[in-house]
Amino acid sequence: MERTSRLVARVGAEILSRLPEGAPRLAQVAQALGLPRWTLQRRLLASGVTFSDLVDAPRRDLARTYLHQGGLPLADVAFSLGYSEQSAFTRAHRRWFGRPPRDNRPQ
Repeated sequence: MERTSRLVARVGAEILSRLPEGAPRLAQVAQALGLPRWTLQRRLLASGVTFSDLVDAPRRDLARTYLHQGGLPLADVAFSLGYSEQSAFTRAHRRWFGRPPRDNRPQ
């Protein structure tokens, strides 16, 4: 169990470091960790998470933080989270929070 949680933490750290470059890919993260792609995917599934869960979590948390700070334009927030377009970020934000990003800005 500890080995699994360490793997999940390592994957999460690798994903977080790659967000500014765009959406992290499973193959890139697996290569950085020295694992075959399918082995990483299998181990993550065995621990009860998917790769996309691990990509979504920091994006969601950072989106909340960036939006509450209020100073960044939405396009900059989207790009800093690895989205290629603001519209993709807006769709993800609606999925996470049930409302558009502008509704999470300070009044």
